[in-house]
Amino acid sequence: MKSTFAIIEKELLFWENKSPALGKFFDNYIIMEMINLCAAVTVSRPDKQKIIADFIEGLALIPKSHLLEDKELQSRADTLTAPVIALIIAKGQEPEYQKMILESMVSGDSSIHVNGVSTRITAKGLQIYNRSLRMSVLTPNDVDELQQSFISFKKFKAQQVPVQLDDISTKLKSALGNYGFFDLPKIIALTDVNQHQLVASIAGNPVPYKIAMFNYLGFLKHLEKNYFHVKYQLHDKLAEIIDSSGRIVRGNINSLMDQSQEDKTRFKSWKYIDTVENDYKDKMRTPCP
Repeated sequence: MKSTFAIIEKELLFWENKSPALGKFFDNYIIMEMINLCAAVTVSRPDKQKIIADFIEGLALIPKSHLLEDKELQSRADTLTAPVIALIIAKGQEPEYQKMILESMVSGDSSIHVNGVSTRITAKGLQIYNRSLRMSVLTPNDVDELQQSFISFKKFKAQQVPVQLDDISTKLKSALGNYGFFDLPKIIALTDVNQHQLVASIAGNPVPYKIAMFNYLGFLKHLEKNYFHVKYQLHDKLAEIIDSSGRIVRGNINSLMDQSQEDKTRFKSWKYIDTVENDYKDKMRTPCP
């Protein structure tokens, strides 16, 4: 039986000979990462030849499908790549695989300092923290994102939030208030203290978390219905509110949709769908001090 890399090399060569422009596409860093992950998750599969061939064909269809805005071609690309994508996501959630990746990339030498207390950032600590997030951890970017989320979480937990918000949270609260955020049913259901905590949590987390939370709260639909009937205006205004870019906002909104063509290795709001729901429910359960 051919090795996994031999199969991949043969399929890449086939498509590059068929369309030389694909060579540059396959050399893209993100695409190469996906191909390497494909090799990792199919190495022991008895049907790897077909799965790999389908996956590479699906990747090869992406440039043309986007250029022509051909939905049928995009759907075929999704269908062909779906089995490997599912394997990659599942692999990244396996505890033993996460442990191996984290231990190889996290030295344990770094610490965060909050209120005079030092906390080491260790592979074991990150893995325990990730039990609630359930992020797939496969690449250095995933590890970086997990560490940033862990640091934000630790800082948030250490803060005394109830009455005073920091400058960033205060600015965010004011901007959200201008667009009816505090009139949303899920926000009205919270006490004032827990509303403050929720805003601080949104401010202290990365953009994908923010977008996932806004979606869960119904804020995105609220903005679209009441303020911005053109999507790019919504994206630009939300980017202004959370200090990001319209493209990043759009990508993360799209990545929440199951059938989206967006690059979900770059725009990761979908990873936070369960997390934001749990965070909100925690606020509902937390009694007012």
